[in-house]
Amino acid sequence: MSRKGPMAIVSKKVVQEVNDETLIYDTGSHRAYCLNKVSSIVWQNCDGENETEAISKILASKLGSDIPDELVWLALDQLENADLVDAAGNVPEAAASLSRREMIRRVGMASAVALPVVASIVAPPAAGAQSCIPNDGSCTASSQCCSNCCKNVGGGVNQCKPGGGACLP
Repeated sequence: MSRKGPMAIVSKKVVQEVNDETLIYDTGSHRAYCLNKVSSIVWQNCDGENETEAISKILASKLGSDIPDELVWLALDQLENADLVDAAGNVPEAAASLSRREMIRRVGMASAVALPVVASIVAPPAAGAQSCIPNDGSCTASSQCCSNCCKNVGGGVNQCKPGGGACLP
């Protein structure tokens, strides 16, 4: 069975919907994505069956206004660049090259707030995400230390030390 429309890539993805946005964490690339309302609706309707025109109609009904196909094409292009969608030729070549500025001109300034946004960040590996100070590091409170113990070692110097004894609050 061949598909007609774009398909969301969900393999190795952790997805959380928050209000009108969708947060996606790609466990393979360690990238996190935040899709705004427009991009979320487009991504959620990329099931391989819905073609861009059908996605435009779904988007229009959810937003309560007419939506040009170009808006969906821009969202699909961004989602495909983020490796969140396999658009499989559903984005015309001319549309894929549209800039956000050109899109604003085409859809009108009033619709600019509805432009799709796919924001991404690289998440650090677990070892790089350490948020506590290791032993012998300077501290001002025990809650900063991995050992949960900040001690005064003299001369006005505080250091993280193994627990026990007089730890600072």
